[in-house]
Amino acid sequence: MSDLYSTAALHRMARYDAKTEIWKSLGDLSSLDLFGTQLVLAPYVHSGIMLSETLGIPETERLSCEALYDLYDSGRGFLNPQLAKEDIYQSKVYMVVKIGSEVDVDDPRYGGEPLKVGDWVLTLQENTRALSLYTPGAKQSRVLKAIGVDYTGWPCKFCYAADVYGRVTDPDMVA
Repeated sequence: MSDLYSTAALHRMARYDAKTEIWKSLGDLSSLDLFGTQLVLAPYVHSGIMLSETLGIPETERLSCEALYDLYDSGRGFLNPQLAKEDIYQSKVYMVVKIGSEVDVDDPRYGGEPLKVGDWVLTLQENTRALSLYTPGAKQSRVLKAIGVDYTGWPCKFCYAADVYGRVTDPDMVA
């Protein structure tokens, strides 16, 4: 499969409430103190379910996590776990889950809006380093399980705040 096809295919996957899925899986991060200008980021992982006419889901619709789970369980639709799994390693869109103590969240480079936990941000995977967190309350994500990733919590990454290039309101805007 070509890179161009793979990127286009990501834009055709069923969309879901990824923020809720990530927060439910991560558990309690209150005991994690982050020093310096580092961020902890959670990669956006596509659902793995390719949209098709038979699914009857408009491309613009964002499913709740429960509706996505129902879709997984129904067996309707074509599941492409390899494309979705690649997001863990190659994602360019991440949700900010922790901000270091020395990050100036009000820096004008963030477009006049403070950087905050829960923002979807853009960076390149080469600016990040993998981090495995196992916190109190961490759970297995059904999204990750559906695409064949046996992981409790959510795979995260370290990144310097200076290496964040932008913010998006919709993680599906970028593939």
